[in-house]
Amino acid sequence: MNFHGESDEKPGYAAGDLVVIIVEKEHEQFKRKKSDLAMTKTITLVEALTGFSFSLKHLDGSTHVIKSEPGQVVKPGDIRTVEELGMPIMTTPYKFGNLFIHLEVEFPRSLELGAGKIDLLRAVLPPGKEMDVELDDFDGAHKHDTIEYNKGHITENTTRIHSDYADEDEEEDERFGGRRAVNCQQQLF
Repeated sequence: MNFHGESDEKPGYAAGDLVVIIVEKEHEQFKRKKSDLAMTKTITLVEALTGFSFSLKHLDGSTHVIKSEPGQVVKPGDIRTVEELGMPIMTTPYKFGNLFIHLEVEFPRSLELGAGKIDLLRAVLPPGKEMDVELDDFDGAHKHDTIEYNKGHITENTTRIHSDYADEDEEEDERFGGRRAVNCQQQLF
């Protein structure tokens, strides 16, 4: 901000300009976008399935209880809005922006659930589409277990036919009317 003629005055000289530079400090919990605030909150799987509530200390020091309706299921990455819990709107000082809460769901760690708890969860939760599939149900089927993803599991294949990477020196392909083939793939990492 520049305030013309507002700096120190000295007899016989014109007053200079007062230049104010405001640097917004990053906050550990909130991010600001104009009058709105955004934050991330991690909740447990039980809270995601049955409802959550937590207390929030706002920037002005006030405490607020944030909650969802019981039975309102939260999926990982869901965003909830709390109206008028953001920053004051400059032109309307009695109106506030919104608070957006990005919800992350913390799942139990592997092997944290015992067999009894797993059976109880299966009895309470709706069944999955393939939950009751057994190897015996498919004659000649092979069983495969999954392992936790690691970027080192990616198979690098650089042969021309199977390459996932476009070659910069590639000529136009006659099979496609002089156009290049388009490589469509889903982004995994």
